[in-house]
Amino acid sequence: MLKDRLENPSDESYTCKLYNNETKMCKKVIEEAGEFVLAIKDRDTDEMAWELADLVYHTLVAVEKTGLPMSEVYRKLWERAQ
Repeated sequence: MLKDRLENPSDESYTCKLYNNETKMCKKVIEEAGEFVLAIKDRDTDEMAWELADLVYHTLVAVEKTGLPMSEVYRKLWERAQ
């Protein structure tokens, strides 16, 4: 879905709007990370799930936009586990 939005932009797509405004895209990652952390602090499981979903989505938008291969991310996680 994210790659398709990058390759086939649509003026109505929120994802495409993020792709076209990298500052906004980056600010959304920061915003969602903060909201997730506050939900953890409040011990609100439903809110944690909601905010983490937002954080994952906005992070994956940034990953797709930059072209960072997820295989590199997985490799780094694997290295940490060693």
